[in-house]
Amino acid sequence: MTSAKISILIFYLALSPYRYFQISIYLLMAVVLPCGFLSTFYFLFACNPIDKYWNFMKPEGSCIDLEKFWSSSAAVNSATDFLMLVMPVLMLWPAPIPRLQKMGVLAIFMVGGL
Repeated sequence: MTSAKISILIFYLALSPYRYFQISIYLLMAVVLPCGFLSTFYFLFACNPIDKYWNFMKPEGSCIDLEKFWSSSAAVNSATDFLMLVMPVLMLWPAPIPRLQKMGVLAIFMVGGL
């Protein structure tokens, strides 16, 4: 998921001539990348020993609070997804193209959100 988000943000970076938009893309990358790595490591090492993750009946070992982990991960992913959906709107809003054409391009970008 992190790789897909970073590739979309790099695509946005290539499309935008506006400096403020490029800075906001870099800031979002600075949130997505560490959160993706942390989520991966938390997922891999959620339980000690690792096989306790799929074998809860195993008496020895322990796991982190998985409900809190999945909830926080879902919140961060939802927030970054929403920001990535709104970014093309902010980029195209000041563009000097006809309104109907602008709406068509935005509709194409929004289909990616489905």
